[in-house]
Amino acid sequence: MGDVSLNGWPVLDDGDPRIATGTIPGTDRRLTLAKACLPVFLHFCAAWNKEMPARLKLTDHRNEVDGHELRQARNANAYSNHASGTAVDLAYRVLWADNQRHMTDEERMILKRILSRYVTDDGHWIFGNGYAWGKVDEMHTELNQGWEVGAKRNTTLADVNNVVKRLGIKSDGTTTLLKQIIKPKPAPAPIPKPIPPTTPTTIHVANVQPGKSNAEIGIVQKALKVLGYYKDTVDGKFGPNTLAAYASWQRNLGYTGADADGKPGKVSLTALGGRYHFTVAP
Repeated sequence: MGDVSLNGWPVLDDGDPRIATGTIPGTDRRLTLAKACLPVFLHFCAAWNKEMPARLKLTDHRNEVDGHELRQARNANAYSNHASGTAVDLAYRVLWADNQRHMTDEERMILKRILSRYVTDDGHWIFGNGYAWGKVDEMHTELNQGWEVGAKRNTTLADVNNVVKRLGIKSDGTTTLLKQIIKPKPAPAPIPKPIPPTTPTTIHVANVQPGKSNAEIGIVQKALKVLGYYKDTVDGKFGPNTLAAYASWQRNLGYTGADADGKPGKVSLTALGGRYHFTVAP
């Protein structure tokens, strides 16, 4: 056809031999995309289905699964990445493309965590999702354009192949790890829980911010230290080392870029409290 989509991949006509269809592991849902990137998208969709809450699971047939479609982009005078078979839309009756946020904070955190797995050896994220766009489109995941979160360039075939090799993704979208996720095996021995803190047991978000000094910050430092993020002395002072440790905790939760700024918010602090047995208040 000669044309390319927004991410630089060739536009494919219906019936082009470079298009293929596969089944998303753990579901009976079929997905049609460019053959070169189908396995990694099947792997991504399987992770979405496994880790997202019930309302977004792909085993629920009310949640649509769309791949290749020869059409123009909605917000640009060019071919959509669907036209090159390098994008998927998932659960769009829940995640309407109406420039509004429909994911919960938890769902967005899960999405970021999933996206962060598909990274090349040089740190390029091969996938982008419309949650981070100026015109929000959370249902849409595509091979990254150079300006998207985590991208160093437009995702290339070499980038896709690098991630497929690094993660051990097979042609059907499975890996040994993914099969274990879809068909769970006995859980390993649980990790010992951190020692519960002494008072105070309620941490106030407003009290544990950079530049402050109090007992509640000491509890946060202890929690981060037990989990391996904070290496310094527990002194109750929110300085640069505490900021860096908390940013590492945020990245562990799936935060990226400016979201992993090291400043505690209610969601990330509540997650930490769940591990270290404290409650969170404004």
